[in-house]
Amino acid sequence: MEGDETERAVAAIWDEYLGLGEYRSDDDFFDLGGDSLMAVMMIERLGARFGLALTGGALIGRSSLGRLAEYVRQQLSARATTAERFGPSHLLFLKPGSPSSPPLFLCHPAGGYLYFYVHLMRHLDIPGAVYGIEALGLRPTEQPLPTIEDIARHHLRQIRLIRGRGPYRLGGSSLGGMIAYEVAQQLLAMGEEVELLYMVDTPGPGQMVGPVETGAQILSGLFADVLVDRDQVVSALHGLEGDPEKQIEHIVQQVHSRGQGWRIPPHLGRHIIDMVKTHVAAMRSYQPKPYPGFLLFFRPTEMMVDYPGHAEMAWLPLATKGANVYTVPGDHLTVNMEPNVRVISTHLQRYVAELSKD
Repeated sequence: MEGDETERAVAAIWDEYLGLGEYRSDDDFFDLGGDSLMAVMMIERLGARFGLALTGGALIGRSSLGRLAEYVRQQLSARATTAERFGPSHLLFLKPGSPSSPPLFLCHPAGGYLYFYVHLMRHLDIPGAVYGIEALGLRPTEQPLPTIEDIARHHLRQIRLIRGRGPYRLGGSSLGGMIAYEVAQQLLAMGEEVELLYMVDTPGPGQMVGPVETGAQILSGLFADVLVDRDQVVSALHGLEGDPEKQIEHIVQQVHSRGQGWRIPPHLGRHIIDMVKTHVAAMRSYQPKPYPGFLLFFRPTEMMVDYPGHAEMAWLPLATKGANVYTVPGDHLTVNMEPNVRVISTHLQRYVAELSKD
């Protein structure tokens, strides 16, 4: 096969699971017969081969051989240039783009991972690259950050590794939108320019989610997109409350049984439950300041238990240069999924196109 040494090494690992012998750069792992369980094992094998801490997020938008190999090269390069100065990277490269166009940075939701944006990456066609920032607290050795201001500073450090000067483009869903808002405030305080800030159904003061106190709430929320019979699963998890290890074992079995094993984080454990509780507490205590810029807000058409019906009302009075509010089919979770997320991608593409004209 053609390609460099990295691509050939990735292809050799694919062959351990697919057994087809020959692979082209544009071959897709799933189109060739790979399934979710194979993908989880393949990513773990790939991480071991290159000494990288890879997660299922590595396949987001890069399930072709060429794109996955390019991602491995970038991770190796980032490790070589930043590991000594900055420690483990929490920055993921989600979509390639032109270096002449500002990249879009996506902030993680309360689960800490970036799975919320899998479907968006399939449709978002903008000239710049897209990066995502995962949470501190995903690894068992890490402590989650207790305030939105602290979480935003963590994001800002990762963002500045890629882009040292503005203009900046930021966004996120749920908690991710709140983090993006605070990152924008910190950038503006540094004299930088923020030309795009968007939120997807982000709660705020007066339109806030309730406290999250149980493992059942957290684990069912992390995998809500793959649990068709969510109420039944939640009931079973409540029955295991007080034994987080058994709750995790149950949710892992449920996710695997739906062929979505790739969605299970490599470090899923009790520390993830504690991290989500910390994130929700940080969200509930955040007091946002007025934002001297323009805001894009995406709100769902359907109500969801424990979530505010009009989260945008918390933010509209704070956006001093105005805001556009767009309605997206679905609820707090399903607005981020097919086919509803296409509405978000369409509006983002139009807005970025307008920015490019200026």
